[in-house]
Amino acid sequence: MAAHSITLSETDYARLSALVNSGAALTESLELELERATILADRKLPKDVVSMFSTVQYRNTETQAVNTVTLVYPAEADVNASKVSVLAPIGAALIGLRVGHHIDWALPNAKTVRLEVIGVSQAPHPVAESKS
Repeated sequence: MAAHSITLSETDYARLSALVNSGAALTESLELELERATILADRKLPKDVVSMFSTVQYRNTETQAVNTVTLVYPAEADVNASKVSVLAPIGAALIGLRVGHHIDWALPNAKTVRLEVIGVSQAPHPVAESKS
C-alpha cells in the first residue's frame, strides 16, 4: 500500500515544494512524495492526516513496537525530543498518510518492515517557521 496517494494541505504543499526547490540536501524522498500528493484546502484537510507539526504514532506491524514523533522542518529537528525532520527518511515517508495507512520501510540490513499509522494529533503551525 506504499504507492497510494498522500494528502497534503495547500500550505504544507507550497512550503514543502519550496524546500525541495531550495536545493536543500536530502530532498529526493520528499520530492517523490510530493509528486503523488492530493492537495486540499487547509480547512478541508482531515484531522487524521499526517501534516507538518503533527504528532504521529506508528506501529511496526511485525514487532508491535509503537513510536511517536512530531514532524518538523529541518531546523527544528531534535531526536532527543522526538522531533523528526520532514527530510529524514521516516519524515518523508509519513507525511500525508492517514490513520490506518501503512508503509513498507526498508531497514539498513535490507529487511523491510511495515509501519502503520495508528494516531495523529494536530498542532497549530508555529507563527515563525524555518525556511530551511
